[in-house]
Amino acid sequence: MRSADLDLILRANPARWARRDQRDSLKAFISAQKTLLKSPRRKEADFVRMARAEFLFGEYFSVESKEKREHFAESANWAEMALLENPEYRRGIDGPHPEKAIYSLGKKNMEGLFWHAYSLSKWAELMGVGTSLRYRNRIQGMMERVNQLRPDYFHGGAHRYFGIHFARQPGLNEEDLALSRKHFEQALRSGPDFFSNHVSFAGIYGKKIENPALIKKHLEIAARGEPGTLPGFKPEQILEQKRARKILEGETP
Repeated sequence: MRSADLDLILRANPARWARRDQRDSLKAFISAQKTLLKSPRRKEADFVRMARAEFLFGEYFSVESKEKREHFAESANWAEMALLENPEYRRGIDGPHPEKAIYSLGKKNMEGLFWHAYSLSKWAELMGVGTSLRYRNRIQGMMERVNQLRPDYFHGGAHRYFGIHFARQPGLNEEDLALSRKHFEQALRSGPDFFSNHVSFAGIYGKKIENPALIKKHLEIAARGEPGTLPGFKPEQILEQKRARKILEGETP
């Protein structure tokens, strides 16, 4: 790749990323970022941003299950590429106990670990119960490591994952429901203004316990909030606010 072409991508992509709540802009970012990631000038953070971009496309702009699976798989793969930038992690996964490799990761690598686990969980869920069960312990181990390193990352992202996970267990097991609520409340303490915490709490936990008042309260917080109050997260807030409004209007988000 010519240096001039790479410089053009490096200048243009921040603007595309800033408009990632728009489908065409996010798609253009992903296309250009793939070129950037072939360059020796790439950084671990570039892999992480690519993982986030693929996740967003799968979560908000994909309709068919097949397309969603493809974007979540891409997200998980790019996030793992970020982790592989750590030589100790590379040695660990090739060693006799690859499941312990995550303990070689520190706060510097935590973002890649979160997106690898979160996207893998989304992909496995879409693949079916058998795949979800096969990857469950691995994903939980990674999310527990994220909580050890930085529980407030992505506004309580690991706690949000566990809130969702325990609420989706079969039946109305009181222990699982208590754990779900505990994790959602921790996520809400980390990110009281992060709309995804409210929408997930309402749409997954609230729906599971059939509590219309809780559902309405938290969906309205997201639907009526100001997306620009969290610096750097306005696009995610806009996308999640649209989802909250659709649910309140009775539409499928």
